[in-house]
Amino acid sequence: MIWLATIALGIILHLSTIGLRTRTPKGYQTFGDITKRMVGLTIATNPPTQTDYDFVFSIVKEIVIDQLGVDDDEIVPTARFIQDLGVG
Repeated sequence: MIWLATIALGIILHLSTIGLRTRTPKGYQTFGDITKRMVGLTIATNPPTQTDYDFVFSIVKEIVIDQLGVDDDEIVPTARFIQDLGVG
């Protein structure tokens, strides 16, 4: 009986958290794509002083290294999250 309850709870939790999963938006497959998009954004209040590609890429790179624990040399503009870094 406990096994059935555990399996049922697992299925319920799985189905209830599907909407909370993080997925890469279409068109943003590489770090370069994300950086180009961020450079193009403008903020209505308190705009950043630097919005060039290299500056934004360095910030994205630091975040990815910190969050995913990948090596610094793996993060290049053409790196893909799933295929190259194994995120998924």
